[in-house]
Amino acid sequence: MPMRRSLSLALTAALIAATAGPAPVAAASEPMPSGAYLAARQASRVSDYANARRYFAEALAQDPANAALMENALVAFVGLGDIERGLPIARRLAEAEGAGQLAGLVLMADDARRGEYAEIVAAFEAGESFSPLIDGLAEGWALFGLGRMSDAADAFDRMSDNQAMEVFGLYHKALALAAVGDFEGADAILAGDERGPIRLSRGALVAHAQILSQLERGPEAVEILDTALGGGTDTEIEALRDRIAAGEAVPYDFVTDAREGMAETFHALSAALEGEAADSHTLIYARLAEYLRPGNADILLLVAELLEAQERYDLAVEVYAEVPPDDPAYHSAEIGRAEALYDAGREDE
Repeated sequence: MPMRRSLSLALTAALIAATAGPAPVAAASEPMPSGAYLAARQASRVSDYANARRYFAEALAQDPANAALMENALVAFVGLGDIERGLPIARRLAEAEGAGQLAGLVLMADDARRGEYAEIVAAFEAGESFSPLIDGLAEGWALFGLGRMSDAADAFDRMSDNQAMEVFGLYHKALALAAVGDFEGADAILAGDERGPIRLSRGALVAHAQILSQLERGPEAVEILDTALGGGTDTEIEALRDRIAAGEAVPYDFVTDAREGMAETFHALSAALEGEAADSHTLIYARLAEYLRPGNADILLLVAELLEAQERYDLAVEVYAEVPPDDPAYHSAEIGRAEALYDAGREDE
């Protein structure tokens, strides 16, 4: 499987604090019990998103204005990656007094997918807030999407006021600079200062290698990739390393626009919290990243791993199968798919 970089314990603890706030999970208040509701609640407890979606939808048909039912249903829709069909529920929830923040996250992701960045900026200016970390990154990318690069850079810079968020702000500022062709500025940030280079995630490594290749500094890119591999196995990193070592000018395509930047916001957050926060919570961020950047192998692998951790093996198999055969991550995806099939009791497959 692809290598994952573990954050330091101190940074992880600070990160969880920085993402705190009303968590995007099912509401605590309960409607009057019914057969559909009780079945939905049991399915939700074991992360059976398909049955939870079905039964919460049935319960909503009996009590369509119930905000708790809507939020639980939306959790199930997002867990399945069925965000399009969950949007009407998110819109109704956003209008409900005291609704949780999941609806806002879903609607913000939908705005980003449709390029409605002015809506996102206006919402933040009106007081919308999810957590200090998400607010800073999402507003930065929305400003970038409006062509306001200076304002976007300022938004990322303001995150340096919080030590836990500083590295995220620097990382995303570097990605924004690379997206507009300022590879020198992006490299200066990713190369780091006296504290060393920014290696917030595996993605940061890929982005930096691509940036160095664009700067015709291939040997340096090969060196950092070799150091990161450290004798381990990662087919995508190895493929990138071999292309650069062969003298190829690898294009920069890690994050090229605001929608991809917003996807990386959710992806990096989910990857950083994997194993540290509840898998059902972390899956929400991964699914939002997938919604914004469908088909991205790194995101698909993370979604599948989180589903496996919740013993949703059949869903994990489906996600692993979405990685195409020509992707460098295909080998890792096939290993993951085989393991998920075995755990699902489908040994012959």
